[in-house]
Amino acid sequence: MYPLKKIFQSKSYHRVMQQLFYWSLSVFILGIVFQLLHMPGGNIMLILGGGTLSAWSLFTAWEKADTGGDLRDEE
Repeated sequence: MYPLKKIFQSKSYHRVMQQLFYWSLSVFILGIVFQLLHMPGGNIMLILGGGTLSAWSLFTAWEKADTGGDLRDEE
């Protein structure tokens, strides 16, 4: 088994990625608010939040989707 595969399948990795998503999203939204109100610091918040969201999407793009079993309708 590949060493990175173990890391990507661990619960702690998924927990960290979930927290990273929410933190970066909140920083990005705050950056938008700061820009709308013409307050200083909005540019750096947009850069950090958007960059982190981009990195997050790259890391999670290749994760195997957990479908929970068969996709066919069970009647």
